[in-house]
Amino acid sequence: MGYISLLLALMGICLLGGCHGAAIDLTEQNFDLELGKAEFAIVNFYADWCHFSQALKPIFDQAADEIQRQFPTVVFAKVDCVNQASVAAKYHVNKYPTLKLYRDGRVLKKEYRGQRTIQAFKEFVQDQMKDIIEVVTDIEKMQLDTDKRHIIGYLESKDSSSYDIFRRVANFFRNDCQFHVAFGETSIGFRHGGDTAGFRDSQSNDDIYYSNGFAPGNNFFFQWTQDKCVPLVREITFQNAEGLTEEGLPFLLLFYDPNADNQIIETFRKMVGSELYSQKDSMNFLTANGYTFSHPLVHLGKTTSDLPLIAIDDFRHMYLYKDINKLSEPSSLKQFVSDLHSGKLHREFHHGPDPTQASPSEATTKDNSNTASTPPKSQFAKLSPSNQRYSLIGHRDEL
Repeated sequence: MGYISLLLALMGICLLGGCHGAAIDLTEQNFDLELGKAEFAIVNFYADWCHFSQALKPIFDQAADEIQRQFPTVVFAKVDCVNQASVAAKYHVNKYPTLKLYRDGRVLKKEYRGQRTIQAFKEFVQDQMKDIIEVVTDIEKMQLDTDKRHIIGYLESKDSSSYDIFRRVANFFRNDCQFHVAFGETSIGFRHGGDTAGFRDSQSNDDIYYSNGFAPGNNFFFQWTQDKCVPLVREITFQNAEGLTEEGLPFLLLFYDPNADNQIIETFRKMVGSELYSQKDSMNFLTANGYTFSHPLVHLGKTTSDLPLIAIDDFRHMYLYKDINKLSEPSSLKQFVSDLHSGKLHREFHHGPDPTQASPSEATTKDNSNTASTPPKSQFAKLSPSNQRYSLIGHRDEL
């Protein structure tokens, strides 16, 4: 009888959250439910045949046990990609192990790429759980970094659903914007219609205001913050290239000369914003230092003396935008991208130019040619994850 009482007592402790253990197994059935409970989650997408996955498993399980004792709202979870292929496909997993990050059930674009040690996981989670919101006591005396984007919350109280939503959104976009909040009397002059927020960047000292409220369950503030904090056109570097390739979206690249007057960058941003905003979920719009990324230029048959240049890299081939002087012409850049999505660029690669009027997206540098174009192979695909740290799908490495 004493044994049964002890067992029931231990079960009670576990039900109250006192027991921890290995990472949670996720399936198609419980994936959204389990991650929806977590303020922050690391999910290990693995395959048993992958020796990198096998080496990580005991480390990941022990890290889960130790970290969840300190941070109960953090979840460590794992997906068997062989038995849960549909889940792996949904999140575009193309290597093992893939360590994806989630906040409130939403996947982050950046993955975990740190050391695979218990200590490294601990330090990473501790950093991710730090409060990054600055509480402002005098709005007039705020010192804002002019090189950063800023979201300023004007809220009545810290003990409110508005602040809980603000805090969660701030954590999601913590790498994209700096967040500040003013409460009570400090913010009352800005809350004419209730709790609100403002956006500032290097272009202006005046706020662009958010006006759709903080009702629980709606995504308006999340979407507004995303539009303000995540630039439509980003700069690619060797440091972030692997992460960008992991997003799996084709690149539309402007290669520029860092030593020249780069009005072309602003023109590129303007044309992307006006004509291609609706395609932001199907393509990455990037600028690239043409000297840093001179190797792709060589494969396009160009050199740094030809800068600036625009090209598409779809991770199979690269296609050159024919005449950058037409960038400002309406629909010119849009047609270039449309030719990729319609298959025209790839079709012309195999069968030569379509029997239609030439467009800016022709992938050959020879005018009036009836021979098949031969665009160079993708160069940015080479910046994707290394097989020294992952088993890459299509290059299966079984024990």
